[in-house]
Amino acid sequence: MGGIFSCIDSKPDVVPGDPDGASSGNPVPEEPVVKPESPVEEEKTAESTTENIFSTDSSSEDDVLRGVSNVVYRKDFVQNVYTFTSEQLGVGATGPIRVVINRNTGGRFAMKTINLMGYNAIQREQLLQEVLILGRLHHPNIVKLYEVFQTSNAMYLIQELLSGGELYTRLIHSPLGKFSEEYSKKIVRDILNAIYYLHETKNIAHRDLKLANIMFTDTSPDAEIKLIDFGLSKFVSGSEYMHSLVGTRYYIAPEVFMQDYQGMGYNKSCDMWSIGIITYFMLTGHNPLPATMASLPFDQLHIDEIPFPDNFWRNISPEAISFVKGLLTIDPVKRMTVVDAQNHPWMKVTTPVAPINLPSSIISSMQEFQNYNHLKKAALTAVAYHLNNNDLMRLSDFFEYFDKQDDGWISFEEVRGARGGIIGYVIASCANDSCLVDLLHICEPLCTFLPEVKTPEKKVPFRERCLWTVVALFVYLVCCQIPLYGIANAASSDPLYWLRAISASNRGTLMELGITPIVTSSMIMQLLTGLKLVVYDQSVKEERDLFESVQKLFGLLLTFITSFVYVVSGMYGPTSELGWMTCGLLIFQLSLSGVIVLLLDEMLQKGYGLGSGISLFIATNICESVMWRAFSPMTMDTGRGKEFEGAVISLFHLLITRKDKIRALRYAFYRSALPNLFNLLATVVVFLVVVYFQGFRVELAVKNPKYRGQQGVYPIRLFYTSNTPIIIISSLTSNLLILSQMLSRRWEGSFLVSLLGRWSHDEQQSRPIGGLIYYLMAPASLSAALADPIQLLVYLVFMLGGCAAVSRLWIEFSGTSSRDVARQLRDEGMTMKGYRDSALIDVLDRYIPTAALLGGLCIGALTVFADFIGAIGSGTGILLAVTTIFQYFEIFKREREELGFLGF
Repeated sequence: MGGIFSCIDSKPDVVPGDPDGASSGNPVPEEPVVKPESPVEEEKTAESTTENIFSTDSSSEDDVLRGVSNVVYRKDFVQNVYTFTSEQLGVGATGPIRVVINRNTGGRFAMKTINLMGYNAIQREQLLQEVLILGRLHHPNIVKLYEVFQTSNAMYLIQELLSGGELYTRLIHSPLGKFSEEYSKKIVRDILNAIYYLHETKNIAHRDLKLANIMFTDTSPDAEIKLIDFGLSKFVSGSEYMHSLVGTRYYIAPEVFMQDYQGMGYNKSCDMWSIGIITYFMLTGHNPLPATMASLPFDQLHIDEIPFPDNFWRNISPEAISFVKGLLTIDPVKRMTVVDAQNHPWMKVTTPVAPINLPSSIISSMQEFQNYNHLKKAALTAVAYHLNNNDLMRLSDFFEYFDKQDDGWISFEEVRGARGGIIGYVIASCANDSCLVDLLHICEPLCTFLPEVKTPEKKVPFRERCLWTVVALFVYLVCCQIPLYGIANAASSDPLYWLRAISASNRGTLMELGITPIVTSSMIMQLLTGLKLVVYDQSVKEERDLFESVQKLFGLLLTFITSFVYVVSGMYGPTSELGWMTCGLLIFQLSLSGVIVLLLDEMLQKGYGLGSGISLFIATNICESVMWRAFSPMTMDTGRGKEFEGAVISLFHLLITRKDKIRALRYAFYRSALPNLFNLLATVVVFLVVVYFQGFRVELAVKNPKYRGQQGVYPIRLFYTSNTPIIIISSLTSNLLILSQMLSRRWEGSFLVSLLGRWSHDEQQSRPIGGLIYYLMAPASLSAALADPIQLLVYLVFMLGGCAAVSRLWIEFSGTSSRDVARQLRDEGMTMKGYRDSALIDVLDRYIPTAALLGGLCIGALTVFADFIGAIGSGTGILLAVTTIFQYFEIFKREREELGFLGF
């Protein structure tokens, strides 16, 4: 393809688009629309518009919209007529596109939301023209506009629901990456019918025909196609010419941008060129234009001819080649019109299927297959039928690897001679994720039996979400107070005392396990995803739901296993004394409470409540601990008489009962046996420091090149991964601590068990005194840290390095890396202001990895700082509570801005 373009200058321009797809030989991604700085103004000066009926005056807009035939125009809230569902079809350049249901008829429609804030007069005129054009169209191959709702800030277009996806998506997911001639011809025939209607009946040029602007009505193979997106369309008579540079790269006709035609302009023939590009794509699966189409400005490009390489077209009929060449003629005067295309021989005849001469050996194999018994034939047919594209490719690679004679057969000698090669091949293939076991689909049958919270059909009002959040919290707190039935020694030392706050658990109650199984299962699934042991497409709702279901399945499995280990290890008394029925009852209670926690978390995350149940329960548990230690009315005998447990109540009690007020005040601040005021003040200091660091962020300016008025910022916070690193580190420590406790109880004194952890037990709690667990736990006090500097050093390295490493790795596992964010911005039609689209990942790489690494390091440092100054609830717990409270504060702030005061 080297001689297609003549490059005037090799200097690139800032042009939206990704050139990678162009050089790959596959259909290129659908790119943003390329337009001049003010396309509508340019057209006004260069062209005489057939219908110049638009005005910036809102009353004129109402008159125009009310005059649109076949469309109901309402100045009303769309919620009064339609029910919003949670099913979102995508996010366009102007806003989200979601499925809505008519309250009266129950019909399902697609609603396109257009935010009018920031729209200037030119953009409003362009929007009105799109609505006017769509409203006047009524054709089976053009999307139907039914209603238009308008408020002061937004416009809502109620359109026909097209559930079959884009032509682009169906093409790239086809088995061979291309379509058959007959199927391509069917699609082209429908496109031509729609274009004939536009050109010859309505005098409209679409000007943005592309694979992504052609949708299917449903997912069936025979589904009809519909043209969409008339944002660049224009009323134009047969003799009228247009001059604006509008369209999408790889689909724009040469006369639109080539200097040879700039004086003349272009007419509706530009749509025929786009149809030729689409047909080329469908028949060959390849892009006819080179990568320079994406990297050079249009005024430096010149098309000489479109290549038709033999390796792409050797199996295509001459009529089809003639048809495509007629559409991709450089001279628009000689190019086929829509009438010429409809009357072309390729459109008139059925493409014959070339006869296939099968070798006699294959015929014998087919006859042999016919003689198999029904069970064997059914099994072989099922295996062949369920092979997906990746399986077929692997199977083909396998045969090619061992077919040394290249005769299409693998003989016994070839297999025997390559026995060592088989092992090498399997090992090499397993390095590729395509050879891994599909864990998600293996577990899919089991997921059908899992309890599930139904996704709400529409967005739950803010007040109702607040109510459900309170209900979930109330259920959790009640379960924290209900004791387990059948335990023998709930008052004994607590082996998990140090992790109760951060695991949201409570000793001897239904909340014994807390959120530990859920966090552990989530951590394992994310790790498997990051290692490519579990592969799924987050953009596909079905695969995303399946991943969440498998994660829930693992959570329930871990809940049962943990419950079994707790009971069998003797945490509630020797199993011989409890009896098998009591042990079973305890396992049932713990497992049931784990299911309750899981469902409460799922209820909040699916939109019935606010935030995450895990974070909410942790924050509540820690805040409860802080408040209890500050205001507890319980009294304890510390050797100096009875004292109140609460630090604040103890202060007033000491000042009232003791004569020496100075010594009483000093004791209230620094007493060691019970919580003191210094611990309380340290907690407040940590809270303020974390809130201060929460405000650190970098804001990157982003814009939408299609609509000049749409721009904003993409914030990158210092705590980019929020409290995730500390949750994962805590979960890891928690599981190691549980394992060490269980092993120590059963094989105390064993050398290997002692390497993991040695424990000291008293009536109140168990404390690690050696082994790995001892060094991973925070020192009990600053004096204890100074007494054992090795423990201090190991703890610092583990906490700081662990949080930094986990935070850095988490962005790769969770889909928040620079590449993932760049893809999300591109999907929303956004680019970085001042940078070309191809540099988007490089710009994000300057900030996101650094923010993740530094943020994780700061989280670890704040945790250590809180531990050393004696904050109540441990540094980890305080950090989790503060970040969670800050998240809820942002949720309330956002809802208040959108819905008014607290949304009530």
